[in-house]
Amino acid sequence: MKKQKKSLYEYFEEDFEAAYSKLAHNVIVNGLIKGFILIILIIIAILFLNNVSNLSIISPNLFFLMTFCILIYILSTVAYYLFSKTRRTNTVIRIFQVYDMISFAGVLVSSLSFIVLFIFCPTIVEGGSMMNTFYDGDRILVWHMFYEPQKDDIVIINVTNNYIYNYTQTERFFIKRIVATSGDTIYYQDNSFYVNDNLIDSSISLSQFQKMTSYKNESIIDENNRVKDGYSIVLGDNRSNSIDSRIIGAINNSDIEGKVFFRFYSKNGSIGFPKKQNI
Repeated sequence: MKKQKKSLYEYFEEDFEAAYSKLAHNVIVNGLIKGFILIILIIIAILFLNNVSNLSIISPNLFFLMTFCILIYILSTVAYYLFSKTRRTNTVIRIFQVYDMISFAGVLVSSLSFIVLFIFCPTIVEGGSMMNTFYDGDRILVWHMFYEPQKDDIVIINVTNNYIYNYTQTERFFIKRIVATSGDTIYYQDNSFYVNDNLIDSSISLSQFQKMTSYKNESIIDENNRVKDGYSIVLGDNRSNSIDSRIIGAINNSDIEGKVFFRFYSKNGSIGFPKKQNI
């Protein structure tokens, strides 16, 4: 016959001192584990805060929310030890339950905030420059942490500074596809743009090619026609309706905020990972 598990109340009724001692031990271990998790999160957050401070696609208040949750956890821990001095069973158990609930909620919210702030940043696609890969209004997740630009990745670019184009310039972030990046060999021939001998676009003018291969009026191509370190060339999948490197020039990789990782909502497209073009 299976032995029935005793409730916390029954343990206290049998031996209050032993139960209280065991509960206090569990609280200490539990608190150390939760505290360690929060400390790791806050250290990483501080180290990477400067890297994401320009991201307007997320709320900077998330960082403060994470800090606030850590404060709640500390206060709840202090409160537990202050009020658990009572020797009444019901009071001790209720205090423990409240403490456990608050501390767990603090760790959970802090962890979720960290994920949203530093790993998977949610944002909304605006405009049709990436049709038929992404559509206006699509909800996507952007991978930010430790990302290094790779060819054929769809990325979010901060165009607030360093880029000039003859439009209203109200947009701060562009979504584009990387067609060439550091080390790729590119050249122009017969109105066509090639990357590593693969045809990318057959309707590029010479002036557009010259714009694509320059950053602040400086060429990003070395003597071997390779893209220099730290730069990328981006195009919209919807070439006829896209402000990209043909207009704003090459992209400094430091302005690439992250890679589009997943689409979780769309009225016109399917939910899932972005399509590759095998450039």
